[in-house]
Amino acid sequence: MIFDQHFFSGDAAAAGYERLDRYGFIALWRGFLFSRGEIAGRDSVDALLSSLHLQGPEIALAAARGSFLLVILDSRSREIFACVDPFGLARLFASETTMSDDLFELVAHLGFDEGQIDLPALASFLRFGFYGMNRTIDRRVRFLAGNEIVRIAASGSLAWLRKSLPDYRQPSEDFDFEAYLRDLRVAMRDQHVSLDLTGGYDSRLLAACLRDLLAETATTGQSGNLDVAIAGKVAAALKLPHVSMRHDISDFAERAPTLLHLTNGQTGLLTYDHVYQLTRSRQERGITLILAGIGGELWKDILWLQDFPFLSGPPDLERLYRMRLEPRPVSAGPFAPPFAALFEAARGDYLATIKEHFGALPRTAAYDSVYAFQRIPYTAGPSVTAGIRMGLPTFSPLYDLEGALTSMRKPARTRLFARWHRENIACHAPEIAKLRTDDGLSARHGLAALADIPSYLGNKALRGAQKIAQRFGLPDIRNLSLDDPSTLASTLALPLAAQALDKMRAIHVLKPDVNTAQCGRALFDRLLTSGLMLEELARR
Repeated sequence: MIFDQHFFSGDAAAAGYERLDRYGFIALWRGFLFSRGEIAGRDSVDALLSSLHLQGPEIALAAARGSFLLVILDSRSREIFACVDPFGLARLFASETTMSDDLFELVAHLGFDEGQIDLPALASFLRFGFYGMNRTIDRRVRFLAGNEIVRIAASGSLAWLRKSLPDYRQPSEDFDFEAYLRDLRVAMRDQHVSLDLTGGYDSRLLAACLRDLLAETATTGQSGNLDVAIAGKVAAALKLPHVSMRHDISDFAERAPTLLHLTNGQTGLLTYDHVYQLTRSRQERGITLILAGIGGELWKDILWLQDFPFLSGPPDLERLYRMRLEPRPVSAGPFAPPFAALFEAARGDYLATIKEHFGALPRTAAYDSVYAFQRIPYTAGPSVTAGIRMGLPTFSPLYDLEGALTSMRKPARTRLFARWHRENIACHAPEIAKLRTDDGLSARHGLAALADIPSYLGNKALRGAQKIAQRFGLPDIRNLSLDDPSTLASTLALPLAAQALDKMRAIHVLKPDVNTAQCGRALFDRLLTSGLMLEELARR
């Protein structure tokens, strides 16, 4: 929908927006929105509007948490304020003159023009699987960051404000996790909650701390997936219902237009398809909110363990890139020469961005910040947005700005070996303390924890071998795919795939004679998505 004065007099409810008129404001929002100490939704929005009346948008809107889109009309000045959650997971799109929650609608409003295709942004998408630096496929349109507010004047002109959020460059005050949990229980009081439960620590921590709020746990994965087996044991020990689901690629061609619309073409459709199927099944069971462990890595050692034991000093962002951000070498071979140069340049652009923003931070804080602000919003945001558009939002309690900033400054010993996770799991749910995670460790302490050492070391050796295989372009040793095994072959055979790839050849992205079957699953997914998106934009 285009956000203008007419938006507030139209049928926003039909698009899934809730509405509250209070204190001279009209608020419309979609997704899971809460402020600390308030029930999510109307109570929280009421508190925000009261604060907005007294303190202004920069301070008031900084208190909003969750995963949401929020648009507010000041009935007196006729100004409109719009923002999203603090990390920018939900997508709002803006040009110099117009704002919308639908990228296709906004580009159609501006008038689609092939000359406006942002080829460097498209190169970034094909290389990394996301549009970096808040860009889209159209150079005239960008999406909002989590710290931004758009103000639309009564005349229709756009201006940009900044929320008064904590600064990632400054140490944060100590974060009271138990008080945060109490506020989460208040916020989710009226929700029917399903937890994405995996084999790792992050979702297990949420299961342990918030099990009294959970209607179920759910896992998606193919036969033999370790996450499915471990999650089932954890759920059984906590006496929680557990749903296991497998991705099914059949009928993908019929789903593809819906997937494209939901994600705004901001992530690979094959990548999102298994999330979509699990979300649909949850809706059928009456779930109203999904919890996920995204952001839990910011509370433990995984993001900087490759530098162990040298965890102090300036960050080595080149090494972080090689080890974590792009562990498998990529080739520009399938691309036409001019675009191949853009594809190669995407690496330097990404590194330059993270060096500019985080290069002056201490090593572990820099690595954490890269993930918190330059990785997770772009990789997870399109799926979170799609869930909001479906009417079933995903919220990640561990992806909290104040909590993450506090954790970044904690001594390394409190995060090594997921110590903070393990201590909280053992405290809140001692009955699962003996169950090992997918890295071989349990939440046991003292001498009992010594029994985990062989499995932990074995897991680290396996992960190390995986990294070596990736660097040399060898097949994965640890098969973590969630896809239906026939995904690539089935999709390659579809007429829509041929049409999408022909579109990419027509705009001189692909070489005319390239064998797309040799591109690999990840690149094919991104080419397919981009081609379908451009075809859809041209039709509107």
